[in-house]
Amino acid sequence: MPGPLAEFVCHRTDDNRLWIAERYATLAGCIAIVRASPSEAQLRWFLVVPALRSLGLGRTLPGEGIWFSGSADTNRCFYRLSAR
Repeated sequence: MPGPLAEFVCHRTDDNRLWIAERYATLAGCIAIVRASPSEAQLRWFLVVPALRSLGLGRTLPGEGIWFSGSADTNRCFYRLSAR
């Protein structure tokens, strides 16, 4: 993850976005949307702290990403599961 995340940070565009959720000034979760092709967006780095998984972040964070990808003029948004 460090390579792609570093590239995301160093080559920011208006088509990419990162959301960070906090609870009591502590990281609770995150998700990013990156442009995968001219017509596709990919949800990446979807993480929720295990102890905070009952707060609805598992619905809210992807919802924000999907809404943003639609407003960024993409035809498809996808999430690729990792085997790790």
